[in-house]
Order: sequence, then C-alpha cells, then structure tokens
Amino acid sequence: MAGSTREMLQRRINELSIQLIDSTNKLRAELNLSRKLLDELGDAQKALTAVIAEETDRDSAEKIVTSILNRALSLESSGSALNLESTTAMVNEPEKRGVSRSGIKPGTIKAEVVKILRAHPHGLIALDILRLLNETRKIPLERTSLSPQLSRLAKAGHIQRRGSLWYIPEVTAP
Repeated sequence: MAGSTREMLQRRINELSIQLIDSTNKLRAELNLSRKLLDELGDAQKALTAVIAEETDRDSAEKIVTSILNRALSLESSGSALNLESTTAMVNEPEKRGVSRSGIKPGTIKAEVVKILRAHPHGLIALDILRLLNETRKIPLERTSLSPQLSRLAKAGHIQRRGSLWYIPEVTAP
C-alpha cells in the first residue's frame, strides 16, 4: 500500500510539474507579446508626437498623445479593442480650433510670442520673451521650445530679428 501511495504522489507531482511548465510558458508568451505591444506603442507615441508637433505647440502634442495612450492602455486592460475612428477624432480635435487672420492658431506659443512683441515694438531678446511667456503659463516653457517657434515665425515673416532683438516688422503702406 505504501508503494501505491508513493506512486500516486509521484504521478501527481509529475502532473503538477507539467501544468506548471505549461502555465509558465503561456505567461512568458503573454509577457513577450505585452512587451512587444508596449514597444510598438512607444514607437507610435514618438511618431505621433512628431506629426502633431508640426501642427501645434509641443505641450499640446504631448497632452494629446498621452491622452491617446492612456485611452489605449485602459481599453487594453478592459479587453476592448481600439476604435480607430474615436482615436482619429481625438487626434483631430485640435484642428477644429480656428486660425487667426495671420495664419497663427490662437493659444499657441507662436500667437503668444506675437502678442508679446506687439506690446514691445522696440523688440525683446529671447530670454525676455521667455520670461514674459512664463508669467502667464501654468506650465513653464523651456528655452529649447521657444527657439524653434521664433525661427518659424521669422521664416513666415511674422517677426524679424535685428542682432539679438526680436520684433514685429513695420508694415509700410503701398
């Protein structure tokens, strides 16, 4: 009888070992798939941030991408599939905002810079523009985020630079 109990226990140990190995392999496969999906989400986040950043300021782009990623992660955790239409609508929401006559979207860094420079017709250095911008912003703007906006505004002809001063160019009557 002791031999049959021993054999029965040995069989059970073998069965449990096989089940444990199977479960471990399934979990590893799911973990690898999750890692791959997270990598893809990270790549998509970088690409989407770059695309959105061309149309709006960097802070807004990051908020939109974060919102989309949070939605994707919550849908994934609830077992729901991503809805392409609702995700596309979330990305396009900022595009519903109007564009001023100058072609600069209201509420953007560019619009704020133009407003500040209009109030200072003799011009300002970039650090003064940054200081004035940050006085009215909830989240401070970094110097590295301002420089590209100044360059884009200058390239579009909205502002000019004379030495280290940025200013609104004078409009001459025809």
